[in-house]
Amino acid sequence: MVLGKIYVVGAGPGDPELITLRGFFLLLSADAVIAGSLVPEELVDLVREKVVYRERLTKERHEEAVAAAIRLAKEGKTVVVLKNGDPVLYGRGFEICEEANREGVPCEIVPGVTSLTAAAAKYKIPIGRAAAPFC
Repeated sequence: MVLGKIYVVGAGPGDPELITLRGFFLLLSADAVIAGSLVPEELVDLVREKVVYRERLTKERHEEAVAAAIRLAKEGKTVVVLKNGDPVLYGRGFEICEEANREGVPCEIVPGVTSLTAAAAKYKIPIGRAAAPFC
């Protein structure tokens, strides 16, 4: 049996152009995509025919989406779980990989551009300089 793999990819802080190159290429090469309701529509439009799950991920829906990703990976497919923001904030990306690993499915987290740095860039607030008086 050939296993696929799950990639939990950060879609960035709402601007579709702030997905990382790695995330973008994984999205384009995926066999299946799961995207929450907050993921920018422009990214979903790139892979519309591959989207197997697209809605607000409540706790129950999140569990269903993860089960679907694991099932597809067990069928040999490459699955991208596209998360708004960064997948390690609040631990959802880790939860997905922990569940996949329990099922014997390889899983990797691909971080996105965080809202902290995106907001600082947009509003021209240098993060290091703002913290300097406190160091």
